[in-house]
Amino acid sequence: MKLQNSGKFIAAITGLFALGNAFAAPTVTRLNPPSALFTYADSTPPYISRFLPAQRFDLQATIQADAGKTITSVVFKVNGTPVTAAGGASAITSIGGDKFSATIRGYSNSTAGVKTLIVEATQNDSLVATGTGNFEIANITLNAGRKAKNIIWLIGDGTGIAHRTAARIVSKGASLGKSNDPLAIDTLPVTGIVTTHSLNSIVTDSAPGAHCYSTGNKANNGQEGVFPDDTTDKWDNPRIEHMGSYLARTQGKWLGIVTTADVEDATPA
Repeated sequence: MKLQNSGKFIAAITGLFALGNAFAAPTVTRLNPPSALFTYADSTPPYISRFLPAQRFDLQATIQADAGKTITSVVFKVNGTPVTAAGGASAITSIGGDKFSATIRGYSNSTAGVKTLIVEATQNDSLVATGTGNFEIANITLNAGRKAKNIIWLIGDGTGIAHRTAARIVSKGASLGKSNDPLAIDTLPVTGIVTTHSLNSIVTDSAPGAHCYSTGNKANNGQEGVFPDDTTDKWDNPRIEHMGSYLARTQGKWLGIVTTADVEDATPA
């Protein structure tokens, strides 16, 4: 009798689990631009993704549907307002394993401040998956004086403070705790340092390192100009507008590159 009751109890529990799986909700597993709010439920600064006013970037989400189900619609909202793609709807692509990727290309926002990004994905049985992230539009104060006509921007790939110190000691020497002479780079009027950790490693390579300079954002190692996604197509990642393209589009500027590396290497590219 006890064995029979135990069997019925196990069968009932198994049935409940099966029922729960049958009505499991789809989930958003990735939301671009990347944010600590989506990844860690942390809405406080520093904000992972920051953009210039009107800088273009793509919105992208990966959705895990229930087994055998499909995602029929995806809506992105910024501060509660739906974002309309050029074609009227976000592009939804099946990427295998009941996963789907949705993208809106070329979004931009001209109003400074932190924005809340929400994605709502509807499954073909009307279940809805929701993901929430954020990004910041930088508050840029323009100089009231004369504009610079030309800017020469020197990027020392991998040239950190320790490398500069070593070069100064070897080439100029030091006496009584002071350098005998500065390096030419020490005399430049403006110097900036970028913390170049990539999204997926504390040790960057040249691609996401240069990506920090050229887009103002983070990327995975081995990637430049894009955010990571979950597709096998290396050409469909969500993109971020480069500074050169941004200045050409908004101010009519021209960009020229002089490099001591191969022009197709990560930093000059």
